[in-house]
Amino acid sequence: MLVVSKKNPLAKLTKIHPEKLRDKMLLGLGADKYPEYVPRLKAILKPFGVKPQLRDHTSEDIAALFIALEAQAGMAVLTEGIFPMLPSTLTVIRFSHELAPLLIAAGTPTLRPNPHSEAFLKILLEEINRSARRKR
Repeated sequence: MLVVSKKNPLAKLTKIHPEKLRDKMLLGLGADKYPEYVPRLKAILKPFGVKPQLRDHTSEDIAALFIALEAQAGMAVLTEGIFPMLPSTLTVIRFSHELAPLLIAAGTPTLRPNPHSEAFLKILLEEINRSARRKR
């Protein structure tokens, strides 16, 4: 999903082709806390011939990124998981072509089981299944 400030001229669109990002500056998440963000972004946009131009990818967390998006009338490519926390000053534009799925690998220790990690994985799986049902 493309998350944009409602002040951004693209905010009026309901869908956008990934190629339209070719000449656009994007904001993103910081490499120190989200080291997979930039490589993943490059990988999902590469099939469309887009090499993302990142104006700023130092936001420490989602809240800081949302503030930067609003302040700079910017845009960022994020996953659907942010939708429930999206402030009213931002909007979402779906891509007209499906981007590559996000793969998540998770495991739990067998020697010292952790009920918290097991509960987290159960919630994560439930959300993945719920999201998959909504797409159908």
